[in-house]
Amino acid sequence: MMTRLVRSLAATRQSRCRFASGVILAAGLLSIGARRACAQPAPVVSKASPVGAGSLRPGDALRLRVSREPELTGEFMVDEHGQVTLPRLGRRTVQGVPVDSVRARVIREYDEILRDATIEITPLYRVRVTGAVRNPGLFTVDPTMSIADAIGLAGGVSPQGRNGRVSLVRDGQSIESVSPSSRLTDLGLRSADEIFVPERSWLSRNVALVIGGISATASLLWAFRR
Repeated sequence: MMTRLVRSLAATRQSRCRFASGVILAAGLLSIGARRACAQPAPVVSKASPVGAGSLRPGDALRLRVSREPELTGEFMVDEHGQVTLPRLGRRTVQGVPVDSVRARVIREYDEILRDATIEITPLYRVRVTGAVRNPGLFTVDPTMSIADAIGLAGGVSPQGRNGRVSLVRDGQSIESVSPSSRLTDLGLRSADEIFVPERSWLSRNVALVIGGISATASLLWAFRR
C-alpha cells in the first residue's frame, strides 16, 4: 500500500514537471517571436520624387530604337565619366541631366539627320533587389517593368519572404511601400534605388513549431488531469 502511494506521488510529480516544461516551451516560443517582431524597426517613409526627376549614372544604359534604322538601335552604356556614345551623334553627357531632357535632346538631334523616323528612348537603371529574395543583387531594369518583374530578376520571393507590400528604398530610407503589381515608372524610380522584400513575421514562419509546442502542452495537460 505504502509502495503504491509513493509511486503515485512520484508519477504525479513527474507529470507536473512535464506539464511545466511544456508550458515554458510554448511561452518561450511565443516570447521569442514577439521579441523578434518588435525588434524590427519601422520603415522611414517619405514622399517619392516625380517621374523623370532622376538622371542616369555610370553603369546605367540608354535604350535607343529607331524605325528603319537597325544600325542605330541598341542599348548604350553610360561610362565612368557619365557619358553615353550614340551612333552618328557621338558622346553625350547624361549624368546630372534629367532623363526627360536627355530624351528631348537626343530626339531633336536625330530629327535633324533622319527623315520621318520614329525614335524611342528608354532609360535603363541599375537597382538593387534585396531582402527575402532567392538571389539578391544588382540588376538593370526598364522603368516600364513592374516591381514583381524586378523581383523576378532576383529569382523571386524566397520561402521566408512576404508576398504583400514591398519597400522602395533610396539613400537608406524607405520612401514608398508599394504593391508588387506597381509599375516602376509610376514610382519615380532612380538609378541606385533599392527594392526591399521584407520577411514574414517570426510567428508566421514558425507556425508548425508553435502548434507543435502547444499540442505537446495540451497532451501533457490531458495526461495530468487523468
